[in-house]
Parts: sequence; structure tokens; C-alpha cells
Amino acid sequence: MVLVIGPRSIAFGRNGMETLMRILKWLAPHRGWIALVGGLAVLMLVLAFSPAIRSLSQRAESYIQARSDSSVALPPFDELYSPEAVEYFLVAAFREHGPGAAEPDLPRLGFIYKWNQDINICVEGANDVDRLIVFWVIETVRPLIQPIEIAQVDCAEEYNFRVVFTSVRRFGDYVNWKFDTVDGRIFYGGTAAMSMENEGLISSAIALVNTDIPTDFSFDLKQVVRTGATWEEMSHGLGSIHDSYYDDQSLFYQGTNLVYMLSDIDQELIRILYDPRIEPGMRYCDVYQLLRSESSASFVASSAVLGAEGPDRC
Repeated sequence: MVLVIGPRSIAFGRNGMETLMRILKWLAPHRGWIALVGGLAVLMLVLAFSPAIRSLSQRAESYIQARSDSSVALPPFDELYSPEAVEYFLVAAFREHGPGAAEPDLPRLGFIYKWNQDINICVEGANDVDRLIVFWVIETVRPLIQPIEIAQVDCAEEYNFRVVFTSVRRFGDYVNWKFDTVDGRIFYGGTAAMSMENEGLISSAIALVNTDIPTDFSFDLKQVVRTGATWEEMSHGLGSIHDSYYDDQSLFYQGTNLVYMLSDIDQELIRILYDPRIEPGMRYCDVYQLLRSESSASFVASSAVLGAEGPDRC
């Protein structure tokens, strides 16, 4: 089974991200010195704050153990995640109709799908800044999906997740794809697709990032577009987190915004998806009832999330 997520029309804007891209371009050839200085800085922090770090490490280890060991009880959902993120998850995972978002091009989706094996990423066609962004995505995602590991590997090695930087005109070489143009120009940032051997279990994924940005955009702005698409499509490749109109400050907002990386609530969505209580293949009402039974306070999603059926739906 192959599921294609996207495409999403990209939003263009000149803001602080252009400055960030200039910094990243300067940093790329100096990675060795940066790693050395950064390592010394981390060592100094460890020496200065080792008791606090040990305490934090112990709590993190306990949480990871609880996620990986079914015999250890996890805290209630509403103690681990914000109410906004729990409700947003119902929208993002099943593409439920958020406020004002009953759009015909956003069909509801049927079940939870996610990885249950380590993710090995092969990167193709990337420039130095792209590779830094991929590294940034991996390091951000790693603690969100533990105990599953995620790492970049050489493309000559065995991998199960491809991240390909290429022209949108070549997307069809990788996935079932067709694109539209606006005034003869293509405005898609990228797309993602996953294969599943069993319902809900991802066996492989691919994230495609468009490098064919209109030539009248500066290099910096082109790189901003690629950065946002890299974050979004790699995140889509993790499982059932979809675009919607629910939160205009989310990376997964279907409309236009200036968000180019995972926001705090987006990271919560991924943590909820990889909570061991959220199982592959679960349907909407399975998850809704789970959220109610595994919360310390009574959880009732808003009518905007439940849709026209209201609370009686489940």
C-alpha cells in the first residue's frame, strides 16, 4: 500500500529566515571548528550543571523506559500533552474538519500509521545547507519518537527513508504525481509518500523536496522554501500527521503562513503519535475513546473536531 501526502502549496515571504540562511551558508564549510567549539561548550556546561543534568537524564530515561516497556504505566495524556495538542492530534491524524476547514480537497483519513522499526535516512541531491537542515530535523525528531532510532546513513547502505532534492518535474519518477502551475510557474515545495506492508505499519518512505524554484527568487529565498519543505515532508514521512486548517501557526497549516520548521505544538503531535498507547491501525473513535479513558480529567473534543455528528459520533 502506498500513501501519498501532499502536495502543499508553499508560502513565500521575506523575513528573518533569509538571515538564517546566510548564516547557515557561512557555517557549512566550518562544521569541524563549530563541532569542536560546541563540544567544549557542552563539556563546560556539563561540569557546571552536572547535578541538574543527571536529574533531567534520570527523568528522561524513566519516560523512555515507560514508552518502551508496556509493564510501566505512562502518565495520563493530559499530564503529558497540552489540551490544544491533544485536540489538534485528532484533526491532524485523521484530517478531521477543524474550524472553518470543511474543505472538499481535505478528505478524512481512516487509520493511524507510524513506524515500529528504526529509520535509516538516505539523502540525495542536497547542497550543504540542505544537509544541515536534514541533520537539524533528525536531531529534533529523535527524542520525539524514542525508543525508535532515526539516523542518516550512506545511500550505499541499507536505508528505508529517502530524502530526495530534485525538480518537481521529476517527482513522477519517484511517486504517482502530477503538478499544476500558476501563471506558468510551479509553487509546490514537496511531497511525501509511504509504503505499508500491514495496515498502519510503515515499511518505507520518501520525501521529495522541490529544487525548481522560480528563477526570479533570490538564492536565500529559494533556500528558505527548500528548508520549509524539508522540515514538512520529512515530518510527514513519520506517519499520520497531515495538513489542515486547524492552526495557522503550525508547519502543517494547509494555507499560507511563514512557519518553516516544527513548532512546539507540532512536536507535541509527533510525540502523541509515537505514544505507545496510540497503536498502528487505530480508527478515529478508537483514539478518541482512548484519550477519554487515559486522561485524568474528562476529555471531550470540541464540536469543531467531532464534526456535524457531535459527541454521539463515538
